[in-house]
Amino acid sequence: MKGDFTGFSFDGIHCSTLNLVRVANGDRYDEELFPEIEDKTNEIVGGDGENYYESSFRTKTFSLSVAFDSVTETQFRMIRKIFGTKKICELIFDERPYKVYSVKLAKPIELNYICFDEHKRHEGDTIEGGGIRYIDKEGERVKEDITPWVYEYDESGRPITERIYKGEGTIEFVAYYPFARQLYKVLDLYEDSEKFITTYDNVDEWADSSRLLTQDTFNRYNIDKTIKTTTSGQYNLEIPVYNPGDLNVGFYLYIPFVNNTIKPNTGDYVVVYGDENGLILDTINKKGEDTGIIINTVNHLIEGVRYDPLVERIDFRNKTWEITHNIYNEHIKKGDFPKILRSDLFLDDSQYKQAVYLNCLVNEGDEKLIQINYDYLYF
Repeated sequence: MKGDFTGFSFDGIHCSTLNLVRVANGDRYDEELFPEIEDKTNEIVGGDGENYYESSFRTKTFSLSVAFDSVTETQFRMIRKIFGTKKICELIFDERPYKVYSVKLAKPIELNYICFDEHKRHEGDTIEGGGIRYIDKEGERVKEDITPWVYEYDESGRPITERIYKGEGTIEFVAYYPFARQLYKVLDLYEDSEKFITTYDNVDEWADSSRLLTQDTFNRYNIDKTIKTTTSGQYNLEIPVYNPGDLNVGFYLYIPFVNNTIKPNTGDYVVVYGDENGLILDTINKKGEDTGIIINTVNHLIEGVRYDPLVERIDFRNKTWEITHNIYNEHIKKGDFPKILRSDLFLDDSQYKQAVYLNCLVNEGDEKLIQINYDYLYF
């Protein structure tokens, strides 16, 4: 089996740290492509069958078969600690590291093993004869790296032994929110170790299918940046957006108060428009110490916030605002909370660029203070 399919990380710990390897049942891996589906129906009184209304996705489960042949006593304790948690943690598979699931253990981990006493060793920097040897392979003499193990001895020169576990087991996770979100929005961050972010060796294998953009493309199309609109009409600002995920998504849009109000640039209403829906608001006056509002189209709320737009957000995973619990939904005149549609094509000059449009007064040059935040969601 390909090496990319043998690793995973849970709660920031890669399985290789524990000497665990994900294995297949037989010679193939099993994968549920979609979460559980629940149909909403009711019985037809006096008739045959049921009325169908809609379906919804429920939970998603993961059952991982693992094997191990060199787990130390210390690592065994780490396994107990890491997989004994009751909290929600991140689960990332090596084959598609751009997808992050929020999961918890569905049930206690089950391991079957036998114990051995082995000569204790650790990785060293050098090895006698060097870390390379030559072997005959398929009629050719090829070079092979040798792990530079250093064996340990006590003061009398006797080998120090340690307990080693060898066996197999099953780890089951459940994702109550069944969709994964992106690890990072920008493809470069999976490859650039200088940014102190994990580097992945298999980016070329999944980059095209993920349809993540490079930073240069982000900048070229002004993705997620507020700019003056080039179209005429009821909007004076636009935010180009891009959604390569599998689902339409809501977003969090921060609009700052200008002189303690948020009011339209022209006309009578503040307008937020995206996909086929638009949200129409009257002038909003500041409450308390709010610096602005978040239009939350995920939960259909307009919330007061204190916001620091100067905080650098490398990966869009951490929100930089503090909710104040002031609600501004009373300013909704009509319309609906829009979403960002998934893009089924690569972004290029031949297609319409999706955007969120605004009719909102801002001070000259302060449009950059308006911020948008959203996730890519994947099955």
